[in-house]
Amino acid sequence: ADLLLDRNEKELKSNIIELAQGPVDVLADVAGGNNFVQLFESIAKGGCYVTSGAIAGPIVDLDLRTLYLNDIEMHGCTVYDPAVFKLLVEYIENERVKPIIGGVFRLEEIRHAQEEFSKKQHVGAMVLTVD
Repeated sequence: ADLLLDRNEKELKSNIIELAQGPVDVLADVAGGNNFVQLFESIAKGGCYVTSGAIAGPIVDLDLRTLYLNDIEMHGCTVYDPAVFKLLVEYIENERVKPIIGGVFRLEEIRHAQEEFSKKQHVGAMVLTVD
């Protein structure tokens, strides 16, 4: 991502639309939770919502009229095809996709890493390293 927003901002929808210079064509949400409505309403007519996680909460409010009146597609995925994973690695290596790292911990610090992860205050992936 070239642009980042704090998903805890009160005006998340308007900030997304402002930064993107209009509603977005595709929105990838890996957290779910209370911000779903603002995220979903920032999608352009004919756009797409993609999810692969619900760390911020699995239950969301969805007004079906927003879905069908705006012709929005929804996709959920849990497993990557090996070919897709290979492509993702290539994108990362070529810096076309830049993962956000929320914390790096040595394997010996796994208990502390789990505590930090459970607080749900990090942004990005938590990484364990093996020395």
